[in-house]
Amino acid sequence: MNVGDRMIAAKLALILLTSSFALPVIAAEQACARTPLHVFIERGQDLYLGELHGTVETPALVRCLVMAALERKREPLFVSLEQQPNARDLQGDAWRGQDGRGSAAMWELTRFLLEQEKLGRLTLHQHAPTEFDNPFDPAAYERRMGSPLRELAKRGLLIVLSGNAHSRTEPMPLPSPYDPAGIYAGAELLHVDIESASGGSSWSCMASACGVKEFPANTPFNQAANTLMDGKGFGHDFVYLLPKFTASPPKYPAATR
Repeated sequence: MNVGDRMIAAKLALILLTSSFALPVIAAEQACARTPLHVFIERGQDLYLGELHGTVETPALVRCLVMAALERKREPLFVSLEQQPNARDLQGDAWRGQDGRGSAAMWELTRFLLEQEKLGRLTLHQHAPTEFDNPFDPAAYERRMGSPLRELAKRGLLIVLSGNAHSRTEPMPLPSPYDPAGIYAGAELLHVDIESASGGSSWSCMASACGVKEFPANTPFNQAANTLMDGKGFGHDFVYLLPKFTASPPKYPAATR
């Protein structure tokens, strides 16, 4: 299926899905609920999910999608997270990070994926670059993040999770715009921004201060929870609305020097 046909099929699926799902809250400790995104997984569609770092709900959603993908048993499964390879050490300093990527919820997701990888059921990939330019070049950083994802998608079913500034299909509206990782990953992946219908909280860093950030419902979406909506205007193919976000703090305290 070419890109144009894929997008037409996806838009038709959106019309059907948004009228037929009224689902309970997805939480880390609950059994998985079926979501509109499951239909794409069942079709073997690669997904690039963009998140707000530091929530409980998004890693739990990814785990549920991975479990659905494992049930297909039709092709190799690759799951790529915005981490560096040292995140494979579940006791290591990667899990003392304070920006949300080292959250307890993300640690649980990584632990689950490592267990599945050990069983030979999937391959866990980390796409956060380890090479940096001096001075820092954001365009090169995004290229290093996104280009390997395009190659992974050729080898099987791919589920990607990164910050939603990286997963976009178009540049951010900045004074000096540059292509995000999502463009380098390619249009064959469906790019989905994961948002909250009713606000909530996240663990994030603002101006070097890290902690729980509370925020209200995102009025531009104006849709019910568990809705899959057109992402045009939000830099993605789709926006998927979870019921609410809950902050997930770092797995371990910050390292002291």
